Amino acid sequence: MRETVLKKGIRDSLFIFDFSRPNNHNETQLKYLGTLKSKDGRAFKIMTYCWIWGLSQRATNRILIYNQNDKYLGNYKLDMRYELPVKIEKNQLLFKVDENAQPQRISFSNGLPKQIMIEGGDLYLFEGA
Repeated sequence: MRETVLKKGIRDSLFIFDFSRPNNHNETQLKYLGTLKSKDGRAFKIMTYCWIWGLSQRATNRILIYNQNDKYLGNYKLDMRYELPVKIEKNQLLFKVDENAQPQRISFSNGLPKQIMIEGGDLYLFEGA
């Protein structure tokens, strides 16, 4: 699923893969946000991942990071679905956690951050592949 969305390269489109059955929800939502560039010329492809599963429809949320050759580098595990970034703007990840607040921006210009802090959320560490 991830490779399919990455290869299509369609920015800001949500792809839903639903394998649910009665009494067993199993849905994966993937959204390719685009590429962030560092000052040293590295490119990081960013995809959001939300897996909604089980009877109670719990969600597992990730920001997936790939290099310019589509090699998986790792991810940030996020607690809440609303903490996922909504788009890339001006070479920054844009988060809109609170409707009334200014969007939060995270830059990769100095490379892949070892950790990110989501406003109103927690500190999330990068987990390499």
